[in-house]
Amino acid sequence: MKKKRVIFTIIVLALILAGFLVTSLIRDLKKEKVIKDEINQISKVFGTENIDDDDVNTILERRILKKGEYAKVEDSIKKYYKDLYDDLKNINFLLEEDNYDFFLTSKNLIEDGPSFIKSKNKIQNTKAQLAECYQEFSNQIDNESIKISYVLDKDLSRYYKNFYLDLTDDLVDSSLKNNIEKKYKALLSRIDIYNEAFDFLIASRGHWQIKNDVIAFERPEDFELYKNIIDKLETSES
Repeated sequence: MKKKRVIFTIIVLALILAGFLVTSLIRDLKKEKVIKDEINQISKVFGTENIDDDDVNTILERRILKKGEYAKVEDSIKKYYKDLYDDLKNINFLLEEDNYDFFLTSKNLIEDGPSFIKSKNKIQNTKAQLAECYQEFSNQIDNESIKISYVLDKDLSRYYKNFYLDLTDDLVDSSLKNNIEKKYKALLSRIDIYNEAFDFLIASRGHWQIKNDVIAFERPEDFELYKNIIDKLETSES
């Protein structure tokens, strides 16, 4: 009889423990779903053509979970995506071709010609700024050390760190990085064409002028050479 009581007690304790574990697991799964739902909402906003700052920041700045390991994960992942979003905004602004259309306008050719010191300096600075922003954006997506830096001070176990790392990949579609890379390389090519045009105008100084907001060359061959350079802008990949 005593042995049966011991066995019964063990069974009861086992059931209680199993119930606790199941309850704990369900609770953890719900918390994971909360975080994933937040990431999915960010993903939908990122996927819109015109991203609304307020919509993004509302999600990234709020905290649904208030305490515990999952609260730390939520805080870390949202800080990570906040920095990624800032990098994305910076690189997208710099990649706008409209920012560089002024280079070969008659106004700039008059004001900065024939040496084009300001224009060439701006080109050099722009390329450096572009490279820096593009590298920051790429590192934020690809660099594991940067990703893990957001949870280093959280004292999380491996499971929660891995869950966090999985989340860093959930929002970023491969097409996003590929699209940015394509635009980045295309813009560098266009900027090099602007630079080539300035070099040509510097070399042929004294043989061109602006008439009625249009550049005019004394020598027909110079016009053809300049036109060939400008035509590259029309055919360059956007």
